[in-house]
Amino acid sequence: MNIACLDAVSSVAGLFALILLIRGWGNNLARDSRIVLGGLLLVYTCFTLCLFLKWSGINTGLVIFEDSVGILLPLWWAFLFYALASETISKASGKREAALKQEIAERQAAEERVRHSNLELVTITDNFNGALLMETADRKIEFANAAFCRMFSIPAAPEQLIGGDCRAAAEQSKSLFRDPQAFANRVETIVNSGEKVQFELLEMADGRCIERDYVPVYYDNKLLYHLWIYRDVTHRVKTDKAIENAAREWRTTFDSISDMIAIVDNEFRLLRVNKAFAARLSKAPKELINTLCYQTVHDCPVPGQDCPYTQASQTGKPATIEFYEPAVGISIEATASPIYTENGQQAGAVLVIRDITERKMLQQKLVLQDRLASIGEMVSGVAHELNNPLTSVIGFSDLLLQRDFPLDVIEELQHVNKEARRSASIVKNLLAFSRQHPQEKTAVDVNHIISQVLELRAHAARQKNIVISTELAEGLPPLMGDVGQLQQVFLNIILNAEQSMSATRNRGTLTIETNRKESQVLISITDDGEGIPEEFMDRILNPFFTTRDIGKGTGLGLSICHGIITEHQGKISVQSKPGKGTTVLIELPSIE
Repeated sequence: MNIACLDAVSSVAGLFALILLIRGWGNNLARDSRIVLGGLLLVYTCFTLCLFLKWSGINTGLVIFEDSVGILLPLWWAFLFYALASETISKASGKREAALKQEIAERQAAEERVRHSNLELVTITDNFNGALLMETADRKIEFANAAFCRMFSIPAAPEQLIGGDCRAAAEQSKSLFRDPQAFANRVETIVNSGEKVQFELLEMADGRCIERDYVPVYYDNKLLYHLWIYRDVTHRVKTDKAIENAAREWRTTFDSISDMIAIVDNEFRLLRVNKAFAARLSKAPKELINTLCYQTVHDCPVPGQDCPYTQASQTGKPATIEFYEPAVGISIEATASPIYTENGQQAGAVLVIRDITERKMLQQKLVLQDRLASIGEMVSGVAHELNNPLTSVIGFSDLLLQRDFPLDVIEELQHVNKEARRSASIVKNLLAFSRQHPQEKTAVDVNHIISQVLELRAHAARQKNIVISTELAEGLPPLMGDVGQLQQVFLNIILNAEQSMSATRNRGTLTIETNRKESQVLISITDDGEGIPEEFMDRILNPFFTTRDIGKGTGLGLSICHGIITEHQGKISVQSKPGKGTTVLIELPSIE
């Protein structure tokens, strides 16, 4: 019974061994082991079959075979244990060997990558156009490239610097900088702050410009290295300065031009204006940027049909127009020149606006002078024609006054003689006023010039019911002036006063006063006409500005007077109140 139990246990154990062998037959067992175990498995199968037949009561006559196999069972189990253990050990050894080989291969690959990275790093640092210096946390040199040695004239190879004291090196090299102590102090400040620094410009004693970067290298919140990067930017700095100087010269030139200049884009927006442009509009240049030019200059909601920029855009060529701009009170010559990109597309235009008020005034003045010259020639001819009969009237009336006539006849002859002489005096003044002569400044008596002009206007004033009141101071010092121009000034002012008073109530009083104030001669001409509105007072001396209806004035009278008085080193001003009248004050320097 005991033997039967052992046989059963062996059979079960063999069954499990069989299952294990089948599972690991192809992968876990070597070829020799599979052959031996296969043979033993065949024997064991036969033994198990005999046991099964024996337990079933069938006598096979194989008792000797069963006993022999039973004797071999220990050997079977021993060899099975050996095979399984050997295969397990072999498998583990194989895995360890494979893992070791993989580890060696990975280590070799890592070492190769490190060598490759080191080679790349060396190549990069050697070919880097800047100087590199890496310090340890305690300020010892860890790495430097050849460019560093060249930049700071260090007579040693980069490898020889490794381990050196950076503080001592900085102290020795500070003499290379324009401000040595500032350089040394700045290095300590940067290191102590531990903050990244970029694009810091250093000036060298030899004129070079060096740009410096500082990068603190941390790992796990611990400072490992100080990395310094230096670049020679001398050429760039010189180029930047040259560009800056050129830009400054361009801006200075742009702002120094007295003409109004602006650059506009295709949408009529002002991109840049010079100071003259901004000053004319009483604004700062920055206030005008990105504003629309037709709104800013002309105060219009849309561009005008005669806009030079519109014409230049259509033709692709510069366009010029002339017009009077009431918004700024001047005559303008505007030229628009198109701006093109590299692709040939129009990107905007340059506007040049020139104040041609003086030119227009000169043209009008020349026209006026031509008219006056024509009138003068005509008046001169008429005056000569009148002078001859007047001379006869005066001569014959003098002869008749020498005869013995009744008293009433003598009084009438005296009246004829007086009026003839007055007419002769008027003709003489007309001849003097209309005579063409070159501009020449001489010592003149301002009271005499005013009296001559008043004699010319006396009859017209009486026709307009204007009373002329004069308070001419005696003993005034002479002036250095042109008689014809001063006559024109006083005549223009008196004509303006007469027209103002006639327009108000067809009568009035004109008061003319002269006085002396230190070295100045003061002339005051006052009327009691309609006056000038306050909003026009700051423009009253502008050329072509007039408060009269169209066709009744050119707006040149007072502007011409202002020009003449200015040429005589004098001043002219206007004081007026609506409904109260106007006073024109003139100051001229005397020659005493």
